[in-house]
Amino acid sequence: MICLSEYMNDSSLPRNFGLVFFGEIATHCLKEDEAENDYLEGLCPERISLSDDWFCGDVRAEINPAEGPYNAYAYYAPEYLQGKPWTAACTSFTLFSITYKLLTGELPYIGNIPEEFLTTKEGLKYIKKCRKERSLDLSNIPTSFRPFFSKGLALKKNDRYQAIGDTADEFSELCDHLDPAELVNEESTSSPAFELSHSELEKLLAQNNPDITLDVHKEEEGSLDDLVGLQELKRYLRNGVLAILKNPEKAKKYKLTIPNGLLLYGPPGCGKTAVAKKFAAECRINYAVINAQDIASTLVHGTQRIVRQLFTQASIVAPIILIFDEIETMVPNRNNPDNAKVAEDTNAFLSELNTCAERGIFVIGTTNRPQMMDSAILRSGRFDKKIFVPLPDEQTRKEIFHKYLYDRPIDEHVDYQQLAQLTSSGYISSDIRQICDEVACRAFVEDALITQTLIEQVIRDGGPSVSPKELRSYEECRRYMEPAAKHSLFTNQIGFRQ
Repeated sequence: MICLSEYMNDSSLPRNFGLVFFGEIATHCLKEDEAENDYLEGLCPERISLSDDWFCGDVRAEINPAEGPYNAYAYYAPEYLQGKPWTAACTSFTLFSITYKLLTGELPYIGNIPEEFLTTKEGLKYIKKCRKERSLDLSNIPTSFRPFFSKGLALKKNDRYQAIGDTADEFSELCDHLDPAELVNEESTSSPAFELSHSELEKLLAQNNPDITLDVHKEEEGSLDDLVGLQELKRYLRNGVLAILKNPEKAKKYKLTIPNGLLLYGPPGCGKTAVAKKFAAECRINYAVINAQDIASTLVHGTQRIVRQLFTQASIVAPIILIFDEIETMVPNRNNPDNAKVAEDTNAFLSELNTCAERGIFVIGTTNRPQMMDSAILRSGRFDKKIFVPLPDEQTRKEIFHKYLYDRPIDEHVDYQQLAQLTSSGYISSDIRQICDEVACRAFVEDALITQTLIEQVIRDGGPSVSPKELRSYEECRRYMEPAAKHSLFTNQIGFRQ
């Protein structure tokens, strides 16, 4: 026998499984005496076992004795949560709730909040709030069964089936006249989003003692227009991602979803993380930045658990952009013997990436060393787009100099074009910023204006961050990552606009 709880979040279950399950499990709940109520009190998926061969059509179910408090509040009737005794009407509500979850993938009145977040006192308060403020969504229930589920999940006890036996005749008649098209052709829709405030999320998480709490940044000011260059990349982000996020109904008409992820790679200091953050700002949606140390754990399977928690929390506050900085350290190549110990961690990360778009999560990865990543993460369905972010070109370098020297005590004869030409080989955006800061420091000590001569001297005293050898290695990496036909795309470099 297999515990039903293992299948409660399985989206691959055939849609008719929930109805078959209801018909089978109901036969175990037909007695309406005190002993039966005592046995069924606290009924939940963890107490129900299915036959090993249920997927062959032979669904047999058993209800096991309670082994302790399960706190499965999301499946319990309102009156039971208010401290009243368990009755046959409570059993009826629980079975309808379980079947609803099997049919829709969501909890009645609540949505897709993970059940483990709802087993605490804060979770119980959240359930009561949902049931008070939200109506039951029946859009993913077969049409002919909607009145049946509406009554089965009524919040007022007197409006509900008083015992599961009261449903037998109606359920049989509905099944006899069920049009198979209701199960296979009826288009599934997501229920209306129920806003979960950041404070509510923090309270739910706090009582579950998570290994990681997602640091969600709320809508921030800014846009991609704050960056210069990368016109093709901006166009892709706006047309291929942002437009879909802002026009869900139109996207649904064309059967489009946001891509699973975007990988930005190239030399360090060229603005990959800045692109990700500015895109999140333009989207006006939540985002979070995750670094390698955020998911590291010394415990066995600890990193896998953290990765699952991270994506679970992200799905709750979706739509959201997750920015994984230096992602190569999180998904190292499993073929490398030195990475054998973290192969399962990589597997967990890959598994979560498979369904990001469906959960409203857009992943942006940034890396300076894509050749160190596991090759499986590069396939379509995980990172659907891989874009090289190169060194800043001459025009971009000129604008970067202007940005970081602007509004400082500077000689009016400074030639920005000449400065851009002097930094033509291997200079990244952060190099130019460092030059400007060093120039300002020297001028400050001398109590003088920033002059062309002083800037050129600082350039001669320093040097670029990227050597010719490193540049060649990035070009080789680019040929590996992108087809030759695409090398002409995304070649505009990046910097910040004034």
